[in-house]
Parts: sequence; structure tokens; C-alpha cells
Amino acid sequence: MEVSFALDGLLALLFVHLRVVSFLIIAPPFNSSSIPMRVRGMIAFAVALPIFPRYIGQAQIAGTGELVSAVVWQIFAGLALGFVVHVLFAAVQAAGNLIDLFSMFAMASILDPMSNTQSAVFGRIYSLIATTLLFATGGHLLLVRGLLQTFDVVPAGPVDLGALGKIFSGDLDVLLTSALQIGGPILAVLFLTDLALGLVSRAVPSLNIFQLAFPVKTILVVSLAALAVAMMPGSLEAVVEAILRQFADVSRAVGG
Repeated sequence: MEVSFALDGLLALLFVHLRVVSFLIIAPPFNSSSIPMRVRGMIAFAVALPIFPRYIGQAQIAGTGELVSAVVWQIFAGLALGFVVHVLFAAVQAAGNLIDLFSMFAMASILDPMSNTQSAVFGRIYSLIATTLLFATGGHLLLVRGLLQTFDVVPAGPVDLGALGKIFSGDLDVLLTSALQIGGPILAVLFLTDLALGLVSRAVPSLNIFQLAFPVKTILVVSLAALAVAMMPGSLEAVVEAILRQFADVSRAVGG
């Protein structure tokens, strides 16, 4: 009995740890390259240690094949949940990228060492502000809590790829909608600015409109961005709520 209990406890700890560490690999803000994999593994172990006794005895493993299958399933479940967070959280940076595109700041894009991707000014600024607000408001704790609650979703079953694909496609729709909502006011002003500059160019053909457009847009974007940041906490709260609502759906789709 002691050997059986020890094995059941070890399996429970292994499965919980695998799902949490898979989640931390892909889910922002934990997926930053500034957080080494060793640190993420230690965080996942610290999260799994106090809760794994609740799941002792739930994993009935009869052989090596079932063990490998269970390990793969836990990794897949963590990656699927992390992908939901990644897609929805990317809406904030996408809004900044749209502003960079319309304001011509995209020409000044540089390599972002945190994500190893090309990032322009406002795309990076919006991402940093969103990450700061997430930690300042305790949103990262809500994400971890939502992840841990997925272990209570029953019944466990086979992976429903159709339901999972529907959730992910819906998340892409939410990403585009949220990005437009966050950056919409500034984009509208930039559109009206382009329209006004076009009319000025038609009225005064001798005026070099390209030399005038960049300083005008720069002043408008910097001024309005300060006001838009004040609305970001509400947008970020809506994104976190959408993530938490989908955790249960995703965990049911991948089997519990």
C-alpha cells in the first residue's frame, strides 16, 4: 500500500507539473525569453506541489503505453490552454502594431530581444504596459488559478479536435476585434489626418505633403497614445475575463 500510494502521488505530481510547465512555455507573460526554462520549471513545480495531493489516485496507469499517452495528453492540454492566452493577449500588441503601421513608425522597427521578433515603437510599448498592468493588478494570478481549475473539469475524455479548432478560430476573431477596439480611436484620428493632408495636397500642389505628414502624425500619435493608455486597464481586464471563460471549454475539448 505504501508503494502504491507513493507511485500514485508521483504520477499526480508529474501530470500536474507537465501541464503547468507546458502552459508557462507558451502563455504570456511567462513565455518571455528573459525567463529561463529552468526558472519556469521551478515555478511550475512550486505551483504543482501544494495541489497535486488532490489528484492522487485519479491517474490509473496500467502500463508504459498508457503512461506515455497520459504524459503527451498533459503536455498537449497545457499547450492548448497557453495558446488561448497567447492569442488573446496578442491583441494588445496587435493594436500597437496597427498604430505603428498607420503612423509610419513601422519603418523604425527593430529586433525585440524579449520575443526575438521585429517590433516597432508602439507595439513594444503597448506590450510592456499590458505586462506591467497584468502583474500590478494580479491578473497573472488569475491566469494560474484558471489553469489549476482546469484539473477539476470532468469528465475526462478523448480530444475533440473540432471543438478545439472552433475555439481557436473564435480566438482569432476576438484578437482582431480587440486590436481594433484598443487602437480604434487613434486609427480613426490618423485616417482623418491622412484625409485632411490629402485635401491640403490637392489645394496646394506645390506643398511637399510627405515632409509635413510625418511630424504631424508624430505629434498626434504621441499625444493621443497617452490618453489611450488610460483606457488600457479596462481592455486588459476584458481580455483576461475572456481567457478565463475559455479555459473550461478548452479543457473539456482536450479531455478534461
